[in-house]
Amino acid sequence: MLRQLTTQLQQIITFYKYVESQLDVPPEYDITTDNAISTKSLSSILLTSEREVNRVIKLAKMLNSFLDGNISAETKVKFKNESAFFDFLSCFELGASGMIELRKNVKEENIHEISRLMYQGLMYSDDMKEKWQQAAKESNIQPFIFMRLALIYWSHKEEATFSEIELKHFTQLLHVICFLTDVEEICVEYNEVSSWWKNVRTILTESTKPFNAFTAALACRATAMTLEKYKEKLQNEKRLENNGNEEEDIKNGNNVTKTDEIQNKSNDVTPDDETYSSISEWENVSNDTCQFALLIGNLEDIAVLNAVISRRVVSDETTRFFALPFMKNDTCLASILSGGRGSVSELVAKWLSTTGIDPARLIDTTDVEFDQLQLSVDSLQQFNDTNEATAVQISQQERSKLVSLSIEIGDEAKINTTTEAMALLKRHFPYSLTSSVLLANLCWEFAMSWDKDVTQLDSLAAALTVLRQIPMKNMRHGVCCLLWMLHIKKRMEMAAKLMNKLGKLPKERLCMQDIGLSDIQVTTFLQHCVTFLDIFIDAEILEQRDKVVIKSEELWDGHFGGPQPFATLAVSQTPAWYDLILLHVQVANVLYMMAYLNLKILKPLNNLFESVVQPYLFQDITDKAILTWYRDDKRDNIRTEFLCRVITASMEFIHRETTDGVTVSSTQAVLWMSKCQMLASIWKINNDELRIHQACQLYINGFDRLAEEVTITVTDIERLAANLLPIAGRRMMAYLSKTPNLLEEMSRLSPALTRYLESLNVPEIVYTNCSNVDTVELIRRISVHLPKTHCDYHIMLLMLDATFIYEDN
Repeated sequence: MLRQLTTQLQQIITFYKYVESQLDVPPEYDITTDNAISTKSLSSILLTSEREVNRVIKLAKMLNSFLDGNISAETKVKFKNESAFFDFLSCFELGASGMIELRKNVKEENIHEISRLMYQGLMYSDDMKEKWQQAAKESNIQPFIFMRLALIYWSHKEEATFSEIELKHFTQLLHVICFLTDVEEICVEYNEVSSWWKNVRTILTESTKPFNAFTAALACRATAMTLEKYKEKLQNEKRLENNGNEEEDIKNGNNVTKTDEIQNKSNDVTPDDETYSSISEWENVSNDTCQFALLIGNLEDIAVLNAVISRRVVSDETTRFFALPFMKNDTCLASILSGGRGSVSELVAKWLSTTGIDPARLIDTTDVEFDQLQLSVDSLQQFNDTNEATAVQISQQERSKLVSLSIEIGDEAKINTTTEAMALLKRHFPYSLTSSVLLANLCWEFAMSWDKDVTQLDSLAAALTVLRQIPMKNMRHGVCCLLWMLHIKKRMEMAAKLMNKLGKLPKERLCMQDIGLSDIQVTTFLQHCVTFLDIFIDAEILEQRDKVVIKSEELWDGHFGGPQPFATLAVSQTPAWYDLILLHVQVANVLYMMAYLNLKILKPLNNLFESVVQPYLFQDITDKAILTWYRDDKRDNIRTEFLCRVITASMEFIHRETTDGVTVSSTQAVLWMSKCQMLASIWKINNDELRIHQACQLYINGFDRLAEEVTITVTDIERLAANLLPIAGRRMMAYLSKTPNLLEEMSRLSPALTRYLESLNVPEIVYTNCSNVDTVELIRRISVHLPKTHCDYHIMLLMLDATFIYEDN
């Protein structure tokens, strides 16, 4: 045992001294100046077509344009590691019988360092391969360890420094390593899978530098094909030779000579873009070669994906949407496969959530999801069919730009915008990044961000903005179901119970204690609840006849397991019951009105809603509940009174918006009135009563022009006139009280009118700074519409006659 340890220690020290000495040898080429290797030459080495080599070079340049924005101008000084020798020894398992293995659980940085030590000098030399191979053999290190370390060395190279000549040297290095062991141990029958190459593919699949893994896979495929040809040569010679000694000589001949011989033989064949491709000779293609072909295609896709999502987007005029903090997230093919068929959608959505791009710009009608829809430029509206979509029209110039970008691989131009990056990604992942799938995942990213910190309501607002943009109605409805069930329902229920208990929105302390939000934040949250439920009810769907299938790329073919894609989960949701959505629409609006307008009402959930619906509040929204409606005068009166109070409170917004005292703005008041009318329609309350109250409130507050617009919509104009009479009288009384000759003016009026004016008791404070013309016009309108049978008709006539008091002014 001790002798074995001593021997192995001597072998590993000798190898260390050799590879360390090679690091001090000046490099025989410089990648910045000596990178001139022809496409034809590289295609011969990689045993592929010149077209594929050109694609690799273009891809490298394009990905380099992504990396340019992420490379910081930072100078790093690296000092010599004094413990390098001990670190090198500690990585190997010494003392065991057989060949030297790597220890388990060695630190990744130590593995990387010994791989650099082994191959840095060799990669920059043209004539050391024989000596290195001999030293590697004598080290007694297990051959596949050299292969593993070579792949690790290549994977840790900077992706921005792709070099054709380095790829050539790396491919030659792999040939040398493979000939450290018997070719028969690497190559298997054509229909079998080599354990050597299977382990190689596993390493490449787990690399977080997918472009380096991509180029390494090209080199490995070429090496595997070279070995297969060499194996064929050996088998042919064995069949021809009868002399066993000659067979043994062939088998144990110089390995580097064998490598050069096979390489030179392959270089005699000139690949041509149109006529030559080794992989296309299907009758001679091994299982391993096919596996490498699939791996190369997959790694190319992941390389593009990784380059895009690793790029921090600088905000500009096209990225003013809410954005989450950027976090760099290097990915690998293995994580994509284990993450399931929704992993690409999730990763891209996570990146998009940090870019600040307007979600409307992510709807692309060239997506595959729109292929089955008969779309035209002037009809990109919402369709009735559940599988149809809402699309935002994209300008012709931008669309042609996106299409052209998605057809070409990007050439050498930089990808400057997020939309261009998305067009490139969609070329590689057309199903994972359809507009609906992408927006659904983006919505969920914002929702999960809000759930982590519920006080950050901007995240919830962003989620709802994205939610509204999801084109596929099934998808939108499913996301609504998940948002309600997992994120919104619980906190809205907390707010509802607290406000129902107190009859109002309490101050900050109680809100924080029960809901986790301040009183101001609760108001904003309830506003978002109203928005969400409006989207939810608009996305109503019936029972699914045909199941919606969310397709995925061939990348996952043969790979099972992993979490269910979010998009698939969304479209598989049981449709929500319309009546229950509508019920919560009412609740959300009532709570928001109370919170925003600071209204107080005793137990709103009990007094404004039927007892039959109480058990369904904040329960399973997919439950097919039959909510029967019946008339209850007491409840209807409470509802009417509540809505009238909302209208009264909304007048304050007109005063706030009329900043210059001249231009009257009623945007907010109209919005609140529309909410009241919506609830009145659901509650089957006479809308005319609300319009009469609105008109009266507008006249009370002195907004006569707005009031005149409302009176046009009133049906019971006689009742309106009767309600306006005391308002006009209050205005007249206020005018008289300001005149210097009050007694003289009062004496000119009829005693009956004087008694009426003195007896007026209008509950609201009437705005009395109206012009005389407006007051006269109001009295005239009342005289036109007040019926003669009204008890105060004679007062109206006296008031009309008394308008002479305004004529003097």
